[in-house]
Amino acid sequence: KNQESGSIDAIAKSDIPLAGVNTDSRSNYDLLLATSSLFYLSPIIRLMALFQITFGLGLTFADSYLNGTIIPSSLGVNNIGWISAIIPAVAALSSVVLSFTGTNASGQRGGLWVGCAAFGIVGIMAMAISSEKLKEIGWGICVFYILVGVGRGVFETTNKAALVNFFPGEQATAAFSNMHTWSGLAFGVAFIVFAYIGQIVMGTVLLVFSLASAAGIWRVYIIWHAEHEQDKIRCVWRQGSDINSNVASAEVSCIGSANEFMSMGSTGELPNADIM
Repeated sequence: KNQESGSIDAIAKSDIPLAGVNTDSRSNYDLLLATSSLFYLSPIIRLMALFQITFGLGLTFADSYLNGTIIPSSLGVNNIGWISAIIPAVAALSSVVLSFTGTNASGQRGGLWVGCAAFGIVGIMAMAISSEKLKEIGWGICVFYILVGVGRGVFETTNKAALVNFFPGEQATAAFSNMHTWSGLAFGVAFIVFAYIGQIVMGTVLLVFSLASAAGIWRVYIIWHAEHEQDKIRCVWRQGSDINSNVASAEVSCIGSANEFMSMGSTGELPNADIM
């Protein structure tokens, strides 16, 4: 009994995160406050929300409109499951490639732009091809699902990797909460609204948000690089002024200040505590 109890205690006290289990010790209220505060204070998370919304809109176009209106009339109800499976299959395959290209900031930015392009092309095709023509092309409509699958692959891999880079440590929880909030909200709203608008309008909305997302990502990395330049300046000052400390402690201090600066937004102002 004692040995079993000791083993359970050892596992319970371990720092190994469990899959599907929230290891954040903060209360739900604190997590909600952190989520809303991050969205209010950080221009990066607000700009990244455009991509989350675009993903929600693109997925709704396929799941709600194509599966609900086009596929039953063209390929039949029995094929909805088969054609829907293309999206997660392509997402899984594209994730393998994206995992290699998304190991640095340049690769992540390029990957996010690929996602924007995929959803943008879906929007253009929805505007250019009539619903009657879509029903006539048979399995050729798979192109839509392949593109949405690429976009989903970017959402599940590169998008999440970028958020971890932008918001390390405890801030990652609030960043991912924002991600799911905006993608879920877009999916829910579009699921209702798309039932009352035409295909051309759906394509236009998706294209507009795709372009806005691409511009937002461009701006995100400008802000992020500017913030890191400020971090480097502060780190050099701390290492040069803290004569009695070793290099290791100075590096730890720099990492801490970088995380603090990321939460400040893009004001570019150094805290008074750092310059006194």
